[in-house]
Amino acid sequence: MSDQAEEIKRRFAWDQQHKPVARLRSDIPVSYEALTPEWLTAVLELRFPGIQVAGYDLDVPDNGSSNRRKVALRYGMEPAADWPRSIFCKASHDLRNRLTLGLSGAAHAEVVFYNDLRPYIDLEAPTAFFAAYDPKSFASIIVLEDLTEKVQFCSHRTAISFEHAKSQVSVLANLHSRLYQQ
Repeated sequence: MSDQAEEIKRRFAWDQQHKPVARLRSDIPVSYEALTPEWLTAVLELRFPGIQVAGYDLDVPDNGSSNRRKVALRYGMEPAADWPRSIFCKASHDLRNRLTLGLSGAAHAEVVFYNDLRPYIDLEAPTAFFAAYDPKSFASIIVLEDLTEKVQFCSHRTAISFEHAKSQVSVLANLHSRLYQQ
């Protein structure tokens, strides 16, 4: 096993033993249970000045290539009209996810996409409120706009028309042509 994989395993074991909680915007939560209202406020207040998260509720886990959760937000006051009622998070909280996303470069690529590229591309993709990873432990989290009420999510079993498939290929072609050799 590579030295980098061994380092990821060592840092993961430390996180499991010490269970650090996320309070500052610069913290990367090592589990969904490590989230705090302070951290959620710090992450969201750049986009929503004055926001104060008082608590949150976790939806059911959805684990695959990343550890995904919908997080319902609670406020201690009447929320402003634009404050999100929920967010959607993708993270690498399990060792398998840290190894896969870290060693493949996917954690870095996704954070770069959401932080540096997504804001400039006309693309049907959620807005990220926060995206970061630790390049040593590969703990990562991306906090996204929750699109549950706005879009229809497809699976590999969803039937789509030829025109819909053609539009998806067109979006990908435009994205790749715009970013080619940049």
